[in-house]
Amino acid sequence: MHNPIAKNKNYLITFFVLWLAIIGIHTGIILFLYQIEWRISLTDAVIFNTTFAILGYNLWYVIRFSLREKKSAFDLVTNHLMLSVVIIAAWLVTSYFTMRSFYGLDESYIQFLNDSLVWRTITGIFFYLFFVLFYYVIIYYEDLQDKLNVEAELQNLVKEAELNALKSQINPHFLFNSLNSISSLTITNPEAAQEMIVKLSDFLRYSLSHDKDEKASLREEIENLNRYL
Repeated sequence: MHNPIAKNKNYLITFFVLWLAIIGIHTGIILFLYQIEWRISLTDAVIFNTTFAILGYNLWYVIRFSLREKKSAFDLVTNHLMLSVVIIAAWLVTSYFTMRSFYGLDESYIQFLNDSLVWRTITGIFFYLFFVLFYYVIIYYEDLQDKLNVEAELQNLVKEAELNALKSQINPHFLFNSLNSISSLTITNPEAAQEMIVKLSDFLRYSLSHDKDEKASLREEIENLNRYL
């Protein structure tokens, strides 16, 4: 149940790079569009985005736990609506009061902070949807891989069972004795050895192509018995 971001090195690197890029864009928007001093802009971007990154990272455990029980589509959507409200509210409250504790005396920034709550909420919704979509894709991929592994294992078991079934149809002592006899005949009577190889081949082909429970004609059984003799 480990977070896939932590398990996969590429995911982890991408996660950090993505949030660094978001922090950079966030800083630039506040700095150039709202004319907020660069230190405050950078702090704002780091606090708000890092807080959501932490919440989004831990969202995996909530989603994975909720999927243990089968739920209807309506229940699933309802749960995500409530969860999104909780996470976005926690994100805004935590980040908002953290920034107020740092720059509470800067009236222009506090005014901007209050005015920006609407678009921050919209941003939080997009962030939440991104994490949910990413995690569901990962879950689907992992489940698909598990199914493919199970199918591959079953196919191997079937092949092994078929091989064992073929082996059980051939008496090893009979086969070894036949091969030893053929080996001797190749020296004393090569023509008889060749004939014996043909008969052994026909006998094995007949034995492997007929199931024990499958009915065969009397003539076929007599012919195969003659090959054996």
